[in-house]
Amino acid sequence: MKTYMRHKKTKTGCTRYGRRFAGALLVFVMLACNTHMASATESTRQKLEAAKQRRNETQSQLSDMQKGIGNLEDEKEVLEDELDSLNGQLLDIGANIANLNEMIDAKQQVIDETQESLDLAVATRQAQYDAMKLRIQFIFEKQQYVLTDMILQSGSIADLINSGTYIEAMSAYDRQMLDEYQANEDKIALQKAQLDSEMATLAEYQEQARAEQDRFYGMVVATAENINTYTNEITLAEAEADIVRGELAKQQQEVYDLEKKLREELAKSDEARRGTWRSLDGMVFTEDDVYLLANLIYCEAGNQPYEGQVAVGAVVINRVRSSAFRQNTIFDVIYAPSQFSPASNGALALALANNSATDACYNAARDAMSGASPVGNCVFFRTPVPGLEGIVIGGHVFY
Repeated sequence: MKTYMRHKKTKTGCTRYGRRFAGALLVFVMLACNTHMASATESTRQKLEAAKQRRNETQSQLSDMQKGIGNLEDEKEVLEDELDSLNGQLLDIGANIANLNEMIDAKQQVIDETQESLDLAVATRQAQYDAMKLRIQFIFEKQQYVLTDMILQSGSIADLINSGTYIEAMSAYDRQMLDEYQANEDKIALQKAQLDSEMATLAEYQEQARAEQDRFYGMVVATAENINTYTNEITLAEAEADIVRGELAKQQQEVYDLEKKLREELAKSDEARRGTWRSLDGMVFTEDDVYLLANLIYCEAGNQPYEGQVAVGAVVINRVRSSAFRQNTIFDVIYAPSQFSPASNGALALALANNSATDACYNAARDAMSGASPVGNCVFFRTPVPGLEGIVIGGHVFY
């Protein structure tokens, strides 16, 4: 493999992390093993507690949101009851207006009939007055002729007196009829005035009822708009609550996963505690191993300080050496399921195809294979998260 052979180092050419320090490092590693495994388990516990805390906070947030939604729904229900009441009152007002309209129509009919009677009474009284006036005028104008005719036609004094009495009685009758007609006219006029007053009162009631109808209609519209506003707020709040529910589900899953991981790490810790660590002395690493590990280091820690690159390589070597892991080769460790994301997402394959590893990555791989481990027996690393404790180097925490 010409592309990486130039990075090959001899055992005597190792850097400051060379094999001549392997014995001392092995002593340190064995002493640190139990400590770091306990630290890893404790960090998982802390992550679990942090995850539970976040979940509980989200549950509390969701509870508050649901309470707020409940309050909005209660207020909306109150408005809906109010709207029902307003609509009922509006219907009553409409019925009252319809009744007033009928009363006004009936009153107008009576007024029209009374007006006709009044017009007839006025005409009758005027006719009587005109007839009486003509008779009086005739008597006065023809006074001489009438008296002479009365005298000539009277057979006796009694007849003459009767003729005078007749004229007087006729005049009295005319006057009486005129008075009666005038009284009837006055009576009808009074009735007409009373009817007009009642009509004015009905019209005033009608105007008030219509104003009340307009007022209640405005209240109905405003209440309906408020209900619509509450409906929109509830819809928005429900959508936000759904987001929080989704976040809560993720956090619950996170708690579940961490609880599972804690159980697994506790089991792994116990297994490591009871297990053994293979010595580097009997291990042989090929240039293919160097090539693979260097490119993994590039993917995981290419932007990290050199010490962090060595630490990533050391995690892989620690898993090879620990009896707690079934994989005992660099290849098996790196490609173990769900362990190193570059191996599963294609990043490592691309790096291997292009030999993307830098000289530093190759040196770090060789130093790790020689026993160098800035993180002792740590077998896990990741970007820091709240509650996770361990050995922090650059942007990674090792545990």
